[in-house]
Amino acid sequence: MSSRYDSRTTTFSPEGRLYQVEYAAEAISQAGSAVGIWTRHGIVLATEKRSGHALLDKEVNNTAGHLTNLNGEKVFKIDAHVGTAVAGVTADSSILVDYVRGTAHRHRYRFSQAMPVEDLTRTLCDIKQGYTQYGGQRPFGVSFLLAGWDQYAGFQLYHTDPSGNYTGWKAYAIGDGDASANALLRQQWKKNLTLEEAKLLAVNVLQRTLDVSQLGIERVEMAVLYSKTTTPTGTAAAETEDNDDTPKPRDNGDDDGFLIDSEILHPGARAANGAAPNIQFAILSDDELKPVLEKAEALRKKEEAEKAAKEAEREKRLS
Repeated sequence: MSSRYDSRTTTFSPEGRLYQVEYAAEAISQAGSAVGIWTRHGIVLATEKRSGHALLDKEVNNTAGHLTNLNGEKVFKIDAHVGTAVAGVTADSSILVDYVRGTAHRHRYRFSQAMPVEDLTRTLCDIKQGYTQYGGQRPFGVSFLLAGWDQYAGFQLYHTDPSGNYTGWKAYAIGDGDASANALLRQQWKKNLTLEEAKLLAVNVLQRTLDVSQLGIERVEMAVLYSKTTTPTGTAAAETEDNDDTPKPRDNGDDDGFLIDSEILHPGARAANGAAPNIQFAILSDDELKPVLEKAEALRKKEEAEKAAKEAEREKRLS
């Protein structure tokens, strides 16, 4: 039956389905995994790398300059206050990343301030949705995890899908194994996570999703959106303070959805050029990522040892 209705995106099936959009979502579910985790003082994005060739030229580095630290394999910087991780067809993501970069920069040039994160997300989804309405086009086979900060709602994490829908999350995973990854996030995400703990959680989720005993640098890509009062590799001093003026999302009581309430106004100061004060998006280099992976591996071994000890104690009691 589906073959009669899946040749174009403008034709609904008798069940009210758009098969081309569903096929695009299926392409994403078979792509490399990506995880986004929100904390009070920043957002962590982590993705699975699949092109780990030793001779691959990496753009990401620690040198100064406005053209560095822009593009990873599946993590991209959009503007000073926004970055994204993608899952799906990489070529499709390149077109959309360029589009949202131009949109964000035009807004900054025209209004002398950074574009609100949800407005940028909505603009991206308008383009995605448009490609499901016209014949001769196919949906974009890519999903985005957009991490950003603005003076209205603080740190925000959004997910977009091929249909043009978007939702706000505190923790979410896309790509291969997303169901098990999201189940793990629901169990282990906490409101008081620090950036360091969020990075370890992201590595743990990827490791279990990929079903490997140990993740190497060649398999992981990570980026952090954080305040410059912190470091992308360490725990912020501000994270120990509860009286800071960082906007905090309200808890809507949805344990399964982790939806962020964006109705929070923050009258904090804004830089003269409209940039979010003290906010930076950084793609971690191999040297910055290595200690995170080592600590995650040490924690994994400790948990396994504790589990083995409990199992041995249980068998001893039963014998």
